[in-house]
Amino acid sequence: MATCCKKTNKMACRFNKSKLLGPLFRELSDDQVYFSMANKFWRNVKELIIMSSQLLSDEIDTNNILYILEVIENVLYNQLDYSTAKL
Repeated sequence: MATCCKKTNKMACRFNKSKLLGPLFRELSDDQVYFSMANKFWRNVKELIIMSSQLLSDEIDTNNILYILEVIENVLYNQLDYSTAKL
């Protein structure tokens, strides 16, 4: 399994390890890998939106953008809490 982590990224290696868990925990493990990747993706998108908010429009209030990002983030984290409650 060590060669897997050297040749591919860590997420792919974690996904391959999740296949060894068996059918009972496979779905939960796959969900955790998905949410981990989604969390990293969301952080990058959020940073991009915040950094480029002035480029989008000068008329948009920064507080409105931050509020929209907070609402989206709350929805994502509520979904993560629901998924981890399966245990």
